Formats: sequence, structure tokens, C-alpha cells
Amino acid sequence: MKPYHNKGFLPASLIVLFLLVGLPFVIGYLTWGKDWFDLYMKQAFPERCRYEDNKHNIIDTCED
Repeated sequence: MKPYHNKGFLPASLIVLFLLVGLPFVIGYLTWGKDWFDLYMKQAFPERCRYEDNKHNIIDTCED
């Protein structure tokens, strides 16, 4: 019996990762442009020092 091998695991995982993460981002940027990119970055990486509490009060802890 031959031992099990993982010869195609890295290329397959890279293809899946690119198709699920990279390709939708590239398509979104090319289709909707900079406005979509800014909205995506604001949603994905929000400003941590400013947030909203459960009573919808904006709390700003940033040092200006």
C-alpha cells in the first residue's frame, strides 16, 4: 500500500482562497470603483477609538 500524499493540497487551497477572497474584491473594485473600496475598508477595518453604545450615543476616545 502506498502512503497518502498531499501533492495537490497547496495549489488547490491557494486557488480556493483566491476565488473566495481575492477575486470578489477585485471584481468589486473594478465594477464599483473607489467608492466601493472606501466603504469596504470602513466596514472591514472600522476606526476603533470611535464607537456607538447600545443607546446610540457616539463615544469618541481618540486623542486629538
